[in-house]
Amino acid sequence: LDRSKLYSLDELLGARISHLQAMLAETEAHLASISQYLTFTEHLVMQHKGERLRAEIVWHENLYTQLPHIIADESARKDA
Repeated sequence: LDRSKLYSLDELLGARISHLQAMLAETEAHLASISQYLTFTEHLVMQHKGERLRAEIVWHENLYTQLPHIIADESARKDA
């Protein structure tokens, strides 16, 4: 990590989470609009993208909650 940019991580991660949430909303809307044309298996496969995005969001939200610890840890490194 670039220690001179540690304090911009808050904004960066917030933007990434917002982007992932928008992608999830778009994916779910698309699936809803085409689901009547899909077989059961196709629908299941299409749900996978949404599930992956949900997992990404959860991971990034967890990372976001850990930012104070990450910033403190990186700031305290002796090889600064």
